[in-house]
Order: sequence, then C-alpha cells, then structure tokens
Amino acid sequence: MGIILAYFRRPKLDVERIRGVWMDHINGNDEYFQEVIRRICKRNEGIRTAMLAQNAQHAESEAEEDFVLSNIADRVSAFFHQLVEDDVLRDTMALKRHCYDLGRQHAAYSKKQLKISYWEEFTLTMMDVLEQSYPETSKEEQKAWLHFQRFVNENMLDGYLDALSYNSKHA
Repeated sequence: MGIILAYFRRPKLDVERIRGVWMDHINGNDEYFQEVIRRICKRNEGIRTAMLAQNAQHAESEAEEDFVLSNIADRVSAFFHQLVEDDVLRDTMALKRHCYDLGRQHAAYSKKQLKISYWEEFTLTMMDVLEQSYPETSKEEQKAWLHFQRFVNENMLDGYLDALSYNSKHA
C-alpha cells in the first residue's frame, strides 16, 4: 500500500522549469558535466575507479585519466541533451525507457558491480554543482532539476539491477 501511495505522491516532472535550467545554465556549457565528473571522482575513489576501469589501458597517466573522465562527462552531457532537447522529457514513458536502457548498458560495460550508493552520489553531485555554479537558479528550478535527476537515477538503477539479475541467471 505504501508503494502505491508513494507513486501517487511523487511529484510530476516540471518540464518547463527543467528546460529552463537546461537552457539558462547547462546547455552548451560542457563545464557543468565536466565539473560533476571531477567532483564525484574527488569525493568517491570507488566511483572514480569504476569509471576508469573500462578504459584502464587508455588511462595510465593522470593526463590520460583526465581525458577518459572528460569523455565520460561528454557522454553524460549528450545523454541529457537528448532527453531535454529532443523532447523525450515530455513523454514520461519514453523518458523512463531511455533511462532504463542506459542503466542496462551500464551493467554491460561495468567491469565491477557498482554500489547502489554510487547512483545517489551522482544525483547529489549534480545538484551541488548546479547550486554552487549557478546560484541564481530559483528554489523552484532547483527542486524541478532535483526531481528530474531522481527520476533519471531511479530508472537507470532499475535497468542496471534488472540487467545484473538477468545476467546472473543466464551466466
């Protein structure tokens, strides 16, 4: 019963405010996602290691690691660009599917299992960067962006966990 109530209490995505945050602060500014990746790697060595594991052969020096992490930030930016700019954001089912599919992909290319806590850390870091880099965002915009981040995170995590479960049953 609690799950059903939680579902109905979940706030609807505020598409206009999310697009406003995107258009006013993030779109075309790759520095946002670069800073997110830098901060998350600084905060959590486990996440940094997981991000670099797939490309270990290309990340033998600090400069090469920075290059690999920069490419990851570019891919994150491209994913969010697709969600917001291609109006996937306006179709909740399509948005869920995109996020779920990306979560499944994470299971396929993660060399070691990602801790569940890593997913929330990503959301929190994205909010920290927004609040600190763009203090002019209103509380309503921050709240809309946070709900969007949580929606993305939750559906990616569902895809990731489902893929891990499927892979373990069929290994």
